[in-house]
Amino acid sequence: MIVWITRALALAIHERQLATHGGGTGVRDEGLLDVQVFGAERVRQLIADNHAVLITPNHSTHADAYSIYAAADSIGVPVYMMAAWQVFADKSLFGRQVLRWHGCF
Repeated sequence: MIVWITRALALAIHERQLATHGGGTGVRDEGLLDVQVFGAERVRQLIADNHAVLITPNHSTHADAYSIYAAADSIGVPVYMMAAWQVFADKSLFGRQVLRWHGCF
């Protein structure tokens, strides 16, 4: 289960990390703090009708996984993510297993 935190808490944690570890002030892209899911009801209906659903990011970024999991959370279904081989390549055996447990293949 994913536990979502509020925007205010995310910013407070970020500020505390900056105070502790240093770094530039502010957040580079505040758009990554909010995820809006459109079409969730349609996807829910497709799944209820036994259709397969494939969700693909339009603009690949490091935030894709978080966005897809936010969509899955709002729809109420588990997801599986196809990851590039590089994601697995630099991980330990345990790290690769953790990725698999979280739906990456």
